[in-house]
Amino acid sequence: MTPRRARLLFYPVHFLPEPWNGIDEHLLLLARSLDRDRFEPLLLHRPRDGPQTQALAERAGIRLVPMPESAGGVRQRLHALCALLRRERVDILHIHTPAAGGQAIPALAARLAGVRATLVTYHQVQPRRLPARSRTLNSLTHMLLIDATVAVSGDVCETLVHAAGLPRRRIRVIRNGIDPAPPPVATDGLPPREPGEVRIGYFGRLSHEKGVHVLLRALAEVVARAPHVRTFIVGDGPERAALAALAAHLGLSERVSFLGFRPDARALMAQVDIVAHVPIYEGFGLVVLEAMATGRPVVTSDAPGGLRDIVDHETTGLVVPVGDAAATARALLRLVEDAETRRRLGANGRARCVQHFSATRMVERVTALYEAALARRRAAGPRAAPVNVPAQD
Repeated sequence: MTPRRARLLFYPVHFLPEPWNGIDEHLLLLARSLDRDRFEPLLLHRPRDGPQTQALAERAGIRLVPMPESAGGVRQRLHALCALLRRERVDILHIHTPAAGGQAIPALAARLAGVRATLVTYHQVQPRRLPARSRTLNSLTHMLLIDATVAVSGDVCETLVHAAGLPRRRIRVIRNGIDPAPPPVATDGLPPREPGEVRIGYFGRLSHEKGVHVLLRALAEVVARAPHVRTFIVGDGPERAALAALAAHLGLSERVSFLGFRPDARALMAQVDIVAHVPIYEGFGLVVLEAMATGRPVVTSDAPGGLRDIVDHETTGLVVPVGDAAATARALLRLVEDAETRRRLGANGRARCVQHFSATRMVERVTALYEAALARRRAAGPRAAPVNVPAQD
């Protein structure tokens, strides 16, 4: 008799509705790459999540599991989630969240519903130290209810320990991976190039921590010296209107285009010459990895987060100080004026991406955590202690 596949429910935490983000991109790759003979992935969807979870389920080819919003308090939410987990016969609950907070209820629901393993992946650095009570709750939740904890970069791990109170010995760093295959051609590409035009692209969420305001101030200096430069801002977010107003104030309206959310963003990367991503802080920086996989040179910041693991200054990209618009402008101008440096950094970046950040490697390590947690529960019963995992890859 063929054993039943382990039923895996992805539980993405979206603090704000938005079209697409790094968590969704990570889940898309993970869901597509899992061995479907061993795992049956499902995706939780709540009305407040916005349209991205439906899009994710369709693109990943997995079933969407709707969860109505509970009108009551904590007890009602806990009851509703327990009922859903039992009804769907979930074996593994995998929570994906930008930062610490909100894991206690789903983790407790999973334990009460008899879910065999619960994991949490953190995708963002913890921007500020939580109050002592919250740190204690986080620590107890991870000690008692969560079988494995994943951080997508070393900096994410450090901030979870120092700012969120998570026990270091239960955190494993598994860096994001990417499929290095060339992206499909964009169905609706960028406008035709002007003679001699050099194109810069930003791809990502339009929010303060992404540093787009720094990029725009740098672009004002770039365009003043190189008027043949044109920039495309691809993405959406809470600061879009403010950033468009800043671009107009800086006199960039004719040289900077805001394209909004594009599902073919990675394909559009192949149509620019330079990718700029200069955040204030970052969890991992998957967009930089995508740019490198596409063979595009990157200008990025030395922000806390995974960028320090990805970009080697002067070898696979150019790294500038956080928040430094003048340094960002100098780095961009250097690449605008030097096609050979663009070619060299782009080729080196792609080689590093293929060698160190493959999707296969990431999925193998996540799958190993699933299997270790399931094996531990089978051996010790439903009240088994959480899986103890090493702190690093």
